[in-house]
Amino acid sequence: MSEVEKDKKEVQPELEEKSSIIKEEANREDKIDQSQEEDGDQLYDKLIDASKRLKESNPESAAAFKNLADTINEKLGLSDDGKISGELVEKAHKLLDGNQVMMSKNDSEENSEERGVHVRKRRNIAGLTIGRWNAVRKQIEVSNILVVPGGDRVFGNILKISAKSNHEKITSISVTGHENMGLKVESSVNGSEASLTFDGITPRRGQYLLNVTVTTSSGSQTTQFGYYLPFQKPTINTPNDSTDASVPSLAGKANEKPNIDVTIPYVPKLPNGAKMKVYLVTGGSDISNYGGSTDGLAYPEGYNILASKDISPNNDGDGSARQITITQSDYKSGVNKIGTDKFRALTVIEVNNNVNDGNPRERGSWFSDERRATAPVAKEATPEKPTVASSEANANVTVTPSANADHVEISIGSDKVVATKSGSSWSLTPTKSGVSIDGVSGVVTISHNAASAGTQVSATAKHGNSEVSASSTPVSLPSKRYYPIPDSYNVTSQPSTPTQPDQGATETPTAPSEPAPQPSQPTASGQPASPAPAPTQAPRAAASPSVSSTSTQAPAQEQVDKSELRALTQELDQRLKALATVSNPKIDAAKAVLLDAQKALEDSALTEQGLRTAVESVKAALDSLKDVKANASDSKPAQDKKDAKQGTEDSKDSDKMTETNSVPAGVIVVGLLALLGVIAFWLVRRKKESEIQQLSTELTRVLGQLDAEKADKKVLAKAQNLLQETLDFVKEENGSAETEAKLVEELKAILDKLK
Repeated sequence: MSEVEKDKKEVQPELEEKSSIIKEEANREDKIDQSQEEDGDQLYDKLIDASKRLKESNPESAAAFKNLADTINEKLGLSDDGKISGELVEKAHKLLDGNQVMMSKNDSEENSEERGVHVRKRRNIAGLTIGRWNAVRKQIEVSNILVVPGGDRVFGNILKISAKSNHEKITSISVTGHENMGLKVESSVNGSEASLTFDGITPRRGQYLLNVTVTTSSGSQTTQFGYYLPFQKPTINTPNDSTDASVPSLAGKANEKPNIDVTIPYVPKLPNGAKMKVYLVTGGSDISNYGGSTDGLAYPEGYNILASKDISPNNDGDGSARQITITQSDYKSGVNKIGTDKFRALTVIEVNNNVNDGNPRERGSWFSDERRATAPVAKEATPEKPTVASSEANANVTVTPSANADHVEISIGSDKVVATKSGSSWSLTPTKSGVSIDGVSGVVTISHNAASAGTQVSATAKHGNSEVSASSTPVSLPSKRYYPIPDSYNVTSQPSTPTQPDQGATETPTAPSEPAPQPSQPTASGQPASPAPAPTQAPRAAASPSVSSTSTQAPAQEQVDKSELRALTQELDQRLKALATVSNPKIDAAKAVLLDAQKALEDSALTEQGLRTAVESVKAALDSLKDVKANASDSKPAQDKKDAKQGTEDSKDSDKMTETNSVPAGVIVVGLLALLGVIAFWLVRRKKESEIQQLSTELTRVLGQLDAEKADKKVLAKAQNLLQETLDFVKEENGSAETEAKLVEELKAILDKLK
């Protein structure tokens, strides 16, 4: 054996070992390459299915799957063989393995149907073009947006989708999604070219997503088209100027990038790769500038874009209107202010990543109406707050504008009215029942019937572009008096009772030498009239306290004879004292009548009409108390008991007289309101939610606005009985639900009759 052969034999194992290592490394690299390359369509499906499955249980993971699927979808559009490799594959498997998402075949099919707008891109066939045929230019437009006026007759090349392959023959072309359009579709294949021709009358409403599939010898490619009617002009809601401080306007905003509110009349669902945007633009023209009809396609062009914003960034259009707001971040780079030039808005469907499209042709809408911002101006001085005053006598609230104010906003509870000065005249908007304005002074009067009694009223003021003034202190809307009381009753006085004849104070006599008359108590038949029981306090004297009853100076003579009213007032006073320990809403109402009667006695200018009203009111109050009994436990002197017994007997004849007189409706209403007040008190103590509370509040409001003279007394009487039943119910802690339901229904019926 030669030395060479010997050396060869010795190194042979080493060479074989090295060769084996090289082969293993090569195989390992092949495996790595193969493991990093997968079918992109299948991987996309897995990610979408996982996203659907995790949408409810793990939204963050679902979003991660969806985002990665969209990235792979974009890559598929650039792939000739549909394969995805490298980092995307590795990332996809990490997501899938980490979440242990294994989708069965049935689940995959079900979720694929649910994907809706997530239409997977077929891989592009090299050299294949699909788009709308432009009959004028005789070429294919690479656009998947079809915009055609409704009711047009189309045929031939008017509405046609074409496909052309540069490398191979086309074997077929088909479309789905057109079934409800009412158009006949014919397909044509001629070697490397194919087309779909639509024939018929175009639909007058609706939106359609059409899926056009072209097949060649190497595979198929599907392109989604959107079919729409011409896009109408948007509306800019932000005004140039506004008299309402709460409405943002463009006044004084020329040096800013202001927020602009725009309403889009129609937001459709879009095909893959398309975006709907709204532009704010200056300049520009559309087909109307060249005599074209504004009913069809607009073809806007030649404009300068100030700002743009996605209208449907998530492709969530459903054909309805939508309001969007253009904010500072939506203005184009380099636009530092909106300026004072006129600007308009339009909508554009952007395709093929053509951002800020300056010539969208049929994909653009008509221009909106113009808007213009103005340069900022100095602020006017802020006026003082208005004067708001409540008048019990007139049952109203008045609002007087402060000096220099030309805009007063008045809050009446939750309602608002605005007084505006134009030139020298004031006006009020909106109109509201019970609210009026003096056109010269601007004083606003809110009557008692404008809202419920107790409603809070306040106001603020402005002048021009000034800041809003501080709000006035809220005042309460007073309630209406339920029977007429002369203006001269507005005298603050305490309830008084007559004194003994031998005491110093006297009433104003009817003649210079006559003493003040003392009322007589009604007596039983056959008995002489007896003097009234001695009152405990002297009545308020009309004359000066320094003038004695023996003065020779003659005071002013009264215009009317008050003797009957005086006697009735004393009788009512004594009756109320006898019932001092009794709790009854009728007593509260009678006390109010007593106070007004005492004021009438003190009024030297009382008229005959006022006297008659006061007398009838006191009679009605006495009549309402005849069935109210004093507490049996009250201990009284024997003489008082005898007098009370005598008074009871004497009152029988009086009752017969008063029963023949009609009780004024106003007095009944007073009693009803008193009952409602007591009911409200007990409802608060019950601490239970009840519909009775709402109905009581509404009934109080209705009675407060009721014209007592026209009210049906029978209905008022029924209301009185019902409210007494209601009071008895709310006093009980454990009243039955059936009783409550019955009372609720009856209260509703009474309300309906009183309205």
